[in-house]
Amino acid sequence: MRSVRDIVSPVGLTRPASWPMMVRMGHDDEWQGGSTRPWSEQVAPSPTRNRRRSLAIAVIVVVGVVVGPGEWIRFVVGPPAEHADSASSYEFVALQADGRAPVTYSSCRPIRIEVNPRTMPPGAEGVVEEAVDVMAELTGLELVIEGETSRAPSDITLVWSPVLIAWSDPEETPLLDGRTIGIGGSTSQGRGVGGKVEVFLTGQVALDGPELADVLDEEDDGRSLVRAVVMHELGHVLGLDHVDDPSQLMHHDNLGVVEPGSGDRAGLWRLGQGPCIEGP
Repeated sequence: MRSVRDIVSPVGLTRPASWPMMVRMGHDDEWQGGSTRPWSEQVAPSPTRNRRRSLAIAVIVVVGVVVGPGEWIRFVVGPPAEHADSASSYEFVALQADGRAPVTYSSCRPIRIEVNPRTMPPGAEGVVEEAVDVMAELTGLELVIEGETSRAPSDITLVWSPVLIAWSDPEETPLLDGRTIGIGGSTSQGRGVGGKVEVFLTGQVALDGPELADVLDEEDDGRSLVRAVVMHELGHVLGLDHVDDPSQLMHHDNLGVVEPGSGDRAGLWRLGQGPCIEGP
């Protein structure tokens, strides 16, 4: 039976009262690769920070789940990338066995997307579509929004099911409690001859609708900031990790960046150059 290989430790991106100010990000130094804790246990809320004055974008490795006889998949919440001389400004959430090539979605299959608008705040109409269009342009992948769904974020997802972008809340998605305002990641599995090529099969994004409503209401550039959150989480779904470069959208702190930087673009381009893996 193939084993699950965990990739990254959880990190969080927080926003203080003024979004463009430098913010600190939290690390769980005790949790390294190999953990299979469920989503609800992976990001601990800060007991001292007022949640309405902070913003967190989580990047975490989630659980490995059995999806078929002898097959394991993993749910990861992920990283960043681009196409240029910006190698130090992007990181990947997962690499192939060679330690160089990133794990990607199949480059010849459309990535189907469904949106659950349950807690989408007024003023956020079209934000998901705009973010998806940017990611499609920068990766060259075909990202197709198929429509709305009532599906909720889950620890377990069916392979080859559409990527879910859900406007959620902490009650439905416990990981959105505390300082976390969004999570995102993808399921990967060994495919191809001998199962030696890892490929993302599907993914999920969960957005804290009530918290993002505050961003829309309280920030001068609220809509752009909310769109940046969606793009950041989609970056994780597609395979990008956090970076140290403060000019990048995938930076682990937020300095008011609302558009992908050169490193983000380079990493996303590379994530669009993965192998063509046909469906089951």
